[in-house]
Amino acid sequence: MSNTPHHKNESAIFLKGVGWNSFGLLFRFFRFAYMVLFARMLKAETFGQYVLFFSIIEAISKIATMGLEYGTIKYVHAESARDSKEDNYDALPLIAVLAFLLTLLSTALTLWVSQLLFDQSEVLDEFRQFCYLIPPLSMLNFFSIVSRATLDMRYENIFRNCIETGGILAFGYFFLLFEPNLLALVKAHILASFVATILYISTFFKLTKGFTLNLRYRELFHQSYGMGLVAFANYTRTKADYFLLGKFLSFSQLAVYSMAVLVISLIGKINSAVAPIAGPLLHKIFMENDHEKLQKNLHQMLNFSLDAIFIGGIVLFFFNQDILILYGKSFVLNQHIFVGLLVAQMVLIFFGVPEQYLLFTKHQNVLFSLSAALIVVMAAAFSVLVPMYELKGAIASILVIYLLYGSLLMIELKKRLNLDIFSKKIRNKLMLFSLVFIATALSKEWLGIHRIVACASGVLFYAWWISKTSIKKRL
Repeated sequence: MSNTPHHKNESAIFLKGVGWNSFGLLFRFFRFAYMVLFARMLKAETFGQYVLFFSIIEAISKIATMGLEYGTIKYVHAESARDSKEDNYDALPLIAVLAFLLTLLSTALTLWVSQLLFDQSEVLDEFRQFCYLIPPLSMLNFFSIVSRATLDMRYENIFRNCIETGGILAFGYFFLLFEPNLLALVKAHILASFVATILYISTFFKLTKGFTLNLRYRELFHQSYGMGLVAFANYTRTKADYFLLGKFLSFSQLAVYSMAVLVISLIGKINSAVAPIAGPLLHKIFMENDHEKLQKNLHQMLNFSLDAIFIGGIVLFFFNQDILILYGKSFVLNQHIFVGLLVAQMVLIFFGVPEQYLLFTKHQNVLFSLSAALIVVMAAAFSVLVPMYELKGAIASILVIYLLYGSLLMIELKKRLNLDIFSKKIRNKLMLFSLVFIATALSKEWLGIHRIVACASGVLFYAWWISKTSIKKRL
C-alpha cells in the first residue's frame, strides 16, 4: 500500500501542508510580539482585562456559527464522494451567509447576557465593546477552517497567520499611540479580521463555479453543531483557567499568569506546523477504513510533537525569566510556579494531538464530554484552592486535572478507535527527556554549570540521540 500513487499523493499533500504551516509559524510569533507590545503600552490591570475579555469573546466565536465551518468540510467531501467528482464549493456562499446571520444572533445574545457576568458598570461597558468582535472573528474562523478542506494550507497561513496577526500588531500599535485603552485594541482586531476575511472571500469566489440554493440543510447542520460544540468546549477548556482566575484573582495577577502561559504556548505553536493539515487528512484516512495507516499517522504526529515539546521545554526551563522580563518587571513569575505551569502545559500540548483523532472520526461527543467534565472539575478545584493558595493552588489543580484528562483520552482512543498512544519509540523519548531534564537541572543547581552550557548540552544530546536512532532505522 505504501507504494501506491494514492499514498504518495497523501504524503505529498501532507508534506506540502507542513511546509506552508512551518512558513506560517514564523508569522504566528507576531502574536508573541504584539502581546509584549500591548503589555508594555498598557497598565497591568488593563492588560489583564484585555486577556480576559478577548478570551471570552474568542470562546464565543468558536460556537457563534454553530460549527458550520466543520460541517462544510464534511459536506463538501460527502458531495464529492456522492458525485464522484472534485470538491464543489458552490454551496459555500449560502452557507457563509447563514454563518454570518448566526454570528449576529450570537452577538445580540452575548450583549444581553453580559450584564450577568460583570457587576461593575465600567467593566461591563468595556466588555460590551469587545462583543462587536464576535462577527469578524467568527467569520474569519469560518473561512480559515473551511479553507482546510482544500488541503492547501497557503490560504490559512497567508491570510490568517500573516495578514491578520501582522495587522493586529500594526493597527494595535497605531491606535494605542493615540488612545492607550481597550477600545484601541478592539479597533485593531476588527480591522485585521476584516482585511483577512475579505481576502478569504475573494479566494473562494475563484473556487466556486456557480451558486446554488439546493442545500441539504438537515444534513449540513447535523454534521456541524456537534463539532461546533466540541470546538467551543475544547477552547473553553484551554481558557477555563483564565475565566476562573478572572473571578478569584485581580486583573493584574491574571495578566502575569496569562503571560507565562503565552510564553509556554510557543512550544505549541511548533505543533501548528502539523495540526491544521492533520485533521482533514486523517478524516480522509478514516473514511478509507485503514486502521494501520491511522495508527502510523498518530505515532508520526506524536513523535513530531514530542520533539517540539522537549526541546522547547528545556529552553524555557532555563530562560523563562529572561523572556518574561520582556513584558515588564511586573510580569516575572516565581521560578517554581513557572516550572509547575510548564509541566502542566506540556501535558496539555501533547494530548492536543490525539484529540484530533476523536474530533475527525465521528467521536466528537466523547471529546465534548471529556472537555465538559474537565471544566467542571477545574471550576470545583479552583473555587477551593485558589482563594487559599492563589497561583500555587491554580498550578497544582491544572497539573493534576490535565494528567487525569490525558489518561481518560488514552482510554477512549483505545476503546473507540483501537489506537495506542505510547509506541516503544515514544516511551523511549519520554524516558530520555526525563533523564536529560533532571541531569541538566541538577548540573546547574549542584555543579554550578552556567545555564547556557547546561541548556545547550541537554538540547544537543537529545538532538544527537534522535538523529542516531533515525539513522539506525533507515539502515
